[in-house]
Amino acid sequence: MTSGVSLSICGDVAQPACLALADLRALTDAELVADFHCREGWSRLGERWRGVRLSTLLALAGARRRGPGAGKRRPERCEGVPVTAGTM
Repeated sequence: MTSGVSLSICGDVAQPACLALADLRALTDAELVADFHCREGWSRLGERWRGVRLSTLLALAGARRRGPGAGKRRPERCEGVPVTAGTM
């Protein structure tokens, strides 16, 4: 079920945005092939990732924050459930 899926970009931005799934699909996506290493000791090599870059989304909203850590945020809620270190 994806009808209610949306992404809100707010905070230190010039123009807060709320993008529906159709809006996200209309943006230019990128593809990356990278290795994924878990702290638990396992790895997946050559994993293919595809989607809209965070930098594209932040530029769309006119993100103002600069410096170390800018744009390095994690989701706060997923499917209505708060995201914590234990649920990621």
